[in-house]
Amino acid sequence: MVISHITSFSTTWLILLILLALHLSMNYAAVRAVQMTSLNRQRANIVFSTLFDSDRNLSLDLDPELDTTPSLSKTKSEWTVLTPAQVSKHERIFHRDGVLQWTQHSTHTTQPLGSAQIGVSMSTFLGSVSGTSFPRTLPLQRLAAIFADESYILFLVPLTSGGNVKWHASILLKRGCTVEHQLKAWAHALLAARVLVRITTGFSVDAVLAVVERTLGLLNADARFERYLTELGGVGWDVDIAALETRAGRRIEL
Repeated sequence: MVISHITSFSTTWLILLILLALHLSMNYAAVRAVQMTSLNRQRANIVFSTLFDSDRNLSLDLDPELDTTPSLSKTKSEWTVLTPAQVSKHERIFHRDGVLQWTQHSTHTTQPLGSAQIGVSMSTFLGSVSGTSFPRTLPLQRLAAIFADESYILFLVPLTSGGNVKWHASILLKRGCTVEHQLKAWAHALLAARVLVRITTGFSVDAVLAVVERTLGLLNADARFERYLTELGGVGWDVDIAALETRAGRRIEL
């Protein structure tokens, strides 16, 4: 129908550009309308940062020099648990893979915290300290002790760019880890990075270990993370789908 009305070269290009723009716009709208129920990295960032913000007894102002006991969370009804439809409004089609971002649900703003890799090899994990200001290698025995009852091991290193400090999280997954364990590892990396970004001095292995250990304690207090997953499943999220690993990952055995 369109071709039958085209009579000149300029009209051909004008109609072509108009139809291409219409075609791409409708494809963009179609992708934006999709509401996925699996938690990939971007959706996990949005969901868990909103949950952490709404959990008033989950103190994010942790000082690694202080020794406070993790407080128990309030009732579940006080948590903000985003549905797949709500999260889809925050999602970006073009999004850099592996980014740790903190999303403010009320303002639709995001704060970049750094990056994360999940399911890395042991050599990659050990190499995560190279190029940083850390004076020594990772204390593997202490890390193994901290995560003795977990199915993953997490550590973060600072990355300085343009005067801003971001954090890179490396996550080792143990043999037999489930989707729940992977989600917990990613949420733990997000929470630890959020705390570390607020610390302006004292970037040391011991300081990072203190934050990692205490944020793990917060997630475990009163089975907090398991309760998070129960609430997420109740609003439509399928927490049994593995969507955090974008390629075949490694597993370790201790």
